[in-house]
Amino acid sequence: MVFCALLIFGALTGLLFWDMNRSPQQEVLGAGRSVPQEQAVEDITRFTIDEPLYSFTLPPDWKLKAKVNSPREQSVSWRATKKGEDNRTLILYIDTIPADLAVNRLLPVEITGDSMSHGQISDNCANFTLNSNPQSKMPLPAKWQHVDFICDVPNFVQNKVGVGAVGPLNTLSIKGPTKDMHRYFLIYTDHNIQPDYTILYNAIRSFKAK
Repeated sequence: MVFCALLIFGALTGLLFWDMNRSPQQEVLGAGRSVPQEQAVEDITRFTIDEPLYSFTLPPDWKLKAKVNSPREQSVSWRATKKGEDNRTLILYIDTIPADLAVNRLLPVEITGDSMSHGQISDNCANFTLNSNPQSKMPLPAKWQHVDFICDVPNFVQNKVGVGAVGPLNTLSIKGPTKDMHRYFLIYTDHNIQPDYTILYNAIRSFKAK
């Protein structure tokens, strides 16, 4: 009986050993790869506008569009170029600012030294301007957070955002550390399905008068 038990145990041990050596080890072939966290383009690089009177930044795909220097206005404009998001422009007026500039929304700002801080963009001013009517043929005076501006009621779908402060209409008076006082006014236009106002917010936060 002892001999039979040893014989059976030996047979089972041999069968188990044979089965383990018969089964091939599986190996996963191929080079390993890591997937780094994607960074926003704005975190990598920005388009820096550096002019004699001022500086600020825009997203990296933005390009200079035009410069105007005439008795009526002095302005510089930039345009987005990224496919699908290129219906955005920013115009900066300097010193010579047309008196009749009208917008659809207002971003109120406060001027501190050579820079600005901003509040919240208003709703379309056609919704809160007294006596406004989309059929009106004339822009109307409006006010948002104590800032006066001109509401472009006839073109209420344009989505032009003006940047204004308490004081003279369409005027941001800013003095830098090395230059005299200069007057500015900005208009940001966004015709995309989903407007991105953070572009304007970032431009305002980065603005520095020289």
